[in-house]
Amino acid sequence: MKSFGKTLDLLVVFLAILIIPRLARLVSSNVFPLLNSFDPDSSYAWISIHHIAQFVFTIILMKLWFKTTLKDWGFNLNEFKLSIKIFGCFCLGYLVLVFLNNILPRLVSGVPPLFDYPLNARNVAGVLSFQFLLSGTCEEPLFRGFVMTVLAQSWKGSFHVGKLEIPSAGLWATLFFMIAHIGFSFSPFGITHFSISQQIASFALGLYYAILFHKTKSLLGPILSHGYSNGVLFVTLYVLAFLMR
Repeated sequence: MKSFGKTLDLLVVFLAILIIPRLARLVSSNVFPLLNSFDPDSSYAWISIHHIAQFVFTIILMKLWFKTTLKDWGFNLNEFKLSIKIFGCFCLGYLVLVFLNNILPRLVSGVPPLFDYPLNARNVAGVLSFQFLLSGTCEEPLFRGFVMTVLAQSWKGSFHVGKLEIPSAGLWATLFFMIAHIGFSFSPFGITHFSISQQIASFALGLYYAILFHKTKSLLGPILSHGYSNGVLFVTLYVLAFLMR
Protein backbone atom coordinates (compact mmCIF):
# COMPACT_ATOMS: atom_id res chain seq x y z
CA MET A 1 0.00 0.00 0.00
CA LYS A 2 2.85 2.38 0.84
CA SER A 3 4.50 1.57 -2.47
CA PHE A 4 1.27 2.41 -4.31
CA GLY A 5 1.04 5.74 -2.46
CA LYS A 6 4.61 6.64 -3.39
CA THR A 7 4.02 5.79 -7.03
CA LEU A 8 0.75 7.74 -7.11
CA ASP A 9 2.37 10.84 -5.63
CA LEU A 10 5.19 10.64 -8.17
CA LEU A 11 2.64 10.36 -10.97
CA VAL A 12 0.72 13.39 -9.66
CA VAL A 13 3.76 15.66 -9.49
CA PHE A 14 5.10 14.39 -12.82
CA LEU A 15 1.82 15.25 -14.51
CA ALA A 16 1.83 18.65 -12.80
CA ILE A 17 5.31 19.59 -14.06
CA LEU A 18 4.45 18.18 -17.48
CA ILE A 19 1.08 19.87 -17.95
CA ILE A 20 1.37 23.22 -16.13
CA PRO A 21 4.39 24.57 -18.08
CA ARG A 22 2.76 23.47 -21.34
CA LEU A 23 -0.50 25.22 -20.48
CA ALA A 24 1.57 28.30 -19.64
CA ARG A 25 3.36 27.99 -22.98
CA LEU A 26 -0.01 27.93 -24.75
CA VAL A 27 -1.12 31.06 -22.90
CA SER A 28 2.12 32.89 -23.64
CA SER A 29 2.07 31.96 -27.32
CA ASN A 30 -1.41 33.48 -27.64
CA VAL A 31 -0.82 36.57 -25.51
CA PHE A 32 2.69 37.51 -26.65
CA PRO A 33 1.69 38.62 -30.19
CA LEU A 34 -0.56 41.24 -28.55
CA LEU A 35 2.44 42.65 -26.65
CA ASN A 36 5.08 42.21 -29.32
CA SER A 37 5.55 45.99 -29.64
CA PHE A 38 6.91 46.08 -26.08
CA ASP A 39 9.52 43.43 -26.89
CA PRO A 40 10.25 43.37 -30.65
CA ASP A 41 13.41 41.29 -30.10
CA SER A 42 11.54 38.59 -28.12
CA SER A 43 14.10 38.75 -25.32
CA TYR A 44 11.93 38.78 -22.20
CA ALA A 45 8.16 39.22 -22.73
CA TRP A 46 7.30 35.69 -23.89
CA ILE A 47 9.12 33.98 -21.01
CA SER A 48 7.71 36.51 -18.54
CA ILE A 49 4.14 35.81 -19.63
CA HIS A 50 4.87 32.08 -19.55
CA HIS A 51 6.14 32.18 -15.97
CA ILE A 52 3.29 34.37 -14.72
CA ALA A 53 0.79 31.93 -16.27
CA GLN A 54 2.70 29.00 -14.73
CA PHE A 55 2.50 30.70 -11.33
CA VAL A 56 -1.26 31.25 -11.70
CA PHE A 57 -1.89 27.62 -12.73
CA THR A 58 0.22 26.41 -9.80
CA ILE A 59 -1.77 28.53 -7.34
CA ILE A 60 -5.03 27.23 -8.81
CA LEU A 61 -3.82 23.65 -8.37
CA MET A 62 -2.81 24.36 -4.78
CA LYS A 63 -6.18 25.96 -4.00
CA LEU A 64 -8.02 22.98 -5.49
CA TRP A 65 -6.03 20.54 -3.34
CA PHE A 66 -8.05 19.09 -0.49
CA LYS A 67 -8.02 20.91 2.89
CA THR A 68 -4.97 23.07 2.27
CA THR A 69 -4.13 26.76 2.38
CA LEU A 70 -1.33 28.56 0.59
CA LYS A 71 0.58 28.64 3.89
CA ASP A 72 0.70 24.85 3.75
CA TRP A 73 2.48 25.07 0.41
CA GLY A 74 5.21 27.39 1.65
CA PHE A 75 3.66 30.84 1.27
CA ASN A 76 4.62 31.89 4.77
CA LEU A 77 7.42 33.50 6.74
CA ASN A 78 8.36 30.46 8.81
CA GLU A 79 11.97 30.64 10.03
CA PHE A 80 12.29 34.12 8.51
CA LYS A 81 15.61 34.98 10.15
CA LEU A 82 17.08 31.59 9.25
CA SER A 83 15.97 31.97 5.63
CA ILE A 84 17.61 35.41 5.38
CA LYS A 85 20.79 34.18 7.09
CA ILE A 86 21.17 31.21 4.74
CA PHE A 87 20.33 33.40 1.74
CA GLY A 88 23.04 35.88 2.76
CA CYS A 89 25.63 33.12 2.95
CA PHE A 90 24.46 31.79 -0.41
CA CYS A 91 24.88 35.24 -2.00
CA LEU A 92 28.54 35.38 -1.03
CA GLY A 93 29.30 31.77 -1.98
CA TYR A 94 27.52 32.07 -5.31
CA LEU A 95 29.54 35.14 -6.26
CA VAL A 96 32.72 33.11 -5.79
CA LEU A 97 31.33 30.34 -8.01
CA VAL A 98 30.30 32.81 -10.70
CA PHE A 99 33.78 34.28 -10.71
CA LEU A 100 35.47 30.87 -10.98
CA ASN A 101 33.05 29.32 -13.48
CA ASN A 102 32.07 32.29 -15.63
CA ILE A 103 34.19 35.39 -15.26
CA LEU A 104 37.66 33.87 -15.02
CA PRO A 105 37.32 31.37 -17.92
CA ARG A 106 35.99 34.07 -20.27
CA LEU A 107 38.70 36.53 -19.31
CA VAL A 108 41.33 33.85 -19.92
CA SER A 109 39.85 32.71 -23.25
CA GLY A 110 39.00 36.20 -24.45
CA VAL A 111 35.66 34.96 -25.82
CA PRO A 112 32.78 37.32 -24.90
CA PRO A 113 29.25 36.06 -24.15
CA LEU A 114 26.92 35.99 -27.15
CA PHE A 115 23.20 36.78 -27.17
CA ASP A 116 20.51 36.31 -29.79
CA TYR A 117 19.13 39.82 -29.19
CA PRO A 118 20.66 43.32 -29.21
CA LEU A 119 22.07 44.51 -25.88
CA ASN A 120 20.07 47.71 -25.64
CA ALA A 121 18.59 49.25 -22.48
CA ARG A 122 15.11 47.77 -23.04
CA ASN A 123 16.32 44.21 -23.54
CA VAL A 124 18.81 44.27 -20.67
CA ALA A 125 16.28 45.80 -18.26
CA GLY A 126 13.57 43.38 -19.35
CA VAL A 127 15.72 40.27 -19.03
CA LEU A 128 17.14 41.30 -15.65
CA SER A 129 13.65 42.11 -14.36
CA PHE A 130 12.50 38.66 -15.38
CA GLN A 131 15.52 36.88 -13.89
CA PHE A 132 15.54 38.72 -10.56
CA LEU A 133 11.79 39.08 -10.00
CA LEU A 134 9.94 36.33 -11.88
CA SER A 135 12.17 33.29 -12.39
CA GLY A 136 12.27 32.20 -8.74
CA THR A 137 8.88 33.62 -7.81
CA CYS A 138 7.13 31.61 -10.52
CA GLU A 139 9.20 28.39 -10.50
CA GLU A 140 9.71 27.68 -6.80
CA PRO A 141 5.99 27.34 -5.92
CA LEU A 142 5.74 24.51 -8.47
CA PHE A 143 9.07 22.69 -8.09
CA ARG A 144 9.55 23.08 -4.34
CA GLY A 145 6.20 24.16 -2.93
CA PHE A 146 3.92 21.75 -4.76
CA VAL A 147 6.26 18.90 -5.68
CA MET A 148 7.97 18.58 -2.30
CA THR A 149 4.81 19.09 -0.25
CA VAL A 150 2.95 16.37 -2.16
CA LEU A 151 5.87 13.93 -2.14
CA ALA A 152 6.59 14.51 1.55
CA GLN A 153 3.31 12.71 2.31
CA SER A 154 4.74 9.36 1.24
CA TRP A 155 8.46 9.95 0.61
CA LYS A 156 9.28 10.71 4.22
CA GLY A 157 12.84 9.41 4.31
CA SER A 158 16.04 11.43 4.27
CA PHE A 159 19.74 10.84 4.54
CA HIS A 160 22.59 12.87 5.99
CA VAL A 161 25.85 14.15 4.56
CA GLY A 162 27.61 15.30 7.70
CA LYS A 163 25.13 17.60 9.43
CA LEU A 164 23.24 18.24 6.19
CA GLU A 165 19.84 16.55 5.94
CA ILE A 166 18.70 15.76 2.39
CA PRO A 167 15.01 14.73 2.14
CA SER A 168 13.92 12.08 -0.35
CA ALA A 169 11.18 14.43 -1.58
CA GLY A 170 13.88 17.02 -2.24
CA LEU A 171 15.88 14.61 -4.36
CA TRP A 172 12.84 13.89 -6.50
CA ALA A 173 12.09 17.61 -6.79
CA THR A 174 15.67 18.19 -7.93
CA LEU A 175 15.37 15.44 -10.54
CA PHE A 176 12.15 16.95 -11.90
CA PHE A 177 13.82 20.39 -11.88
CA MET A 178 16.64 19.00 -14.01
CA ILE A 179 14.18 17.37 -16.42
CA ALA A 180 12.37 20.69 -16.76
CA HIS A 181 15.59 22.20 -18.11
CA ILE A 182 15.72 19.70 -20.97
CA GLY A 183 13.87 20.60 -24.15
CA PHE A 184 11.55 17.92 -25.59
CA SER A 185 9.41 17.58 -28.67
CA PHE A 186 6.62 15.01 -28.70
CA SER A 187 5.72 14.89 -32.39
CA PRO A 188 8.13 13.48 -33.33
CA PHE A 189 9.60 12.67 -29.93
CA GLY A 190 13.12 13.97 -29.42
CA ILE A 191 15.39 16.11 -27.29
CA THR A 192 15.61 19.66 -28.62
CA HIS A 193 17.84 21.13 -25.92
CA PHE A 194 20.34 19.57 -23.52
CA SER A 195 23.27 21.24 -21.78
CA ILE A 196 25.62 19.39 -19.42
CA SER A 197 26.62 22.60 -17.64
CA GLN A 198 22.96 23.58 -17.20
CA GLN A 199 22.14 20.14 -15.81
CA ILE A 200 24.98 20.37 -13.29
CA ALA A 201 23.80 23.82 -12.22
CA SER A 202 20.17 22.63 -12.01
CA PHE A 203 21.23 19.73 -9.81
CA ALA A 204 23.37 21.79 -7.44
CA LEU A 205 20.99 24.73 -7.15
CA GLY A 206 17.86 22.56 -7.15
CA LEU A 207 19.23 20.49 -4.29
CA TYR A 208 20.09 23.65 -2.34
CA TYR A 209 16.58 25.08 -2.88
CA ALA A 210 15.07 21.75 -1.79
CA ILE A 211 17.16 21.51 1.40
CA LEU A 212 16.33 25.11 2.28
CA PHE A 213 12.61 24.55 1.72
CA HIS A 214 12.72 21.36 3.79
CA LYS A 215 14.53 23.17 6.61
CA THR A 216 12.27 26.22 6.78
CA LYS A 217 8.98 24.97 5.26
CA SER A 218 8.90 28.37 3.55
CA LEU A 219 9.35 29.43 -0.08
CA LEU A 220 11.00 32.71 0.92
CA GLY A 221 14.58 31.45 0.89
CA PRO A 222 14.28 29.39 -2.31
CA ILE A 223 12.55 32.24 -4.18
CA LEU A 224 15.15 34.82 -3.13
CA SER A 225 18.04 32.46 -3.89
CA HIS A 226 16.64 31.40 -7.25
CA GLY A 227 16.05 34.95 -8.45
CA TYR A 228 19.46 36.06 -7.18
CA SER A 229 21.35 33.19 -8.82
CA ASN A 230 19.75 33.80 -12.21
CA GLY A 231 19.93 37.58 -12.00
CA VAL A 232 23.57 37.81 -10.91
CA LEU A 233 24.60 35.41 -13.66
CA PHE A 234 23.01 37.60 -16.32
CA VAL A 235 24.47 40.77 -14.81
CA THR A 236 27.88 39.12 -15.06
CA LEU A 237 27.34 38.08 -18.68
CA TYR A 238 26.15 41.54 -19.70
CA VAL A 239 29.09 43.26 -18.00
CA LEU A 240 31.53 40.89 -19.68
CA ALA A 241 29.83 41.39 -23.06
CA PHE A 242 30.21 45.18 -22.80
CA LEU A 243 33.79 45.04 -21.50
CA MET A 244 35.00 42.49 -24.04
CA ARG A 245 33.31 43.76 -27.20
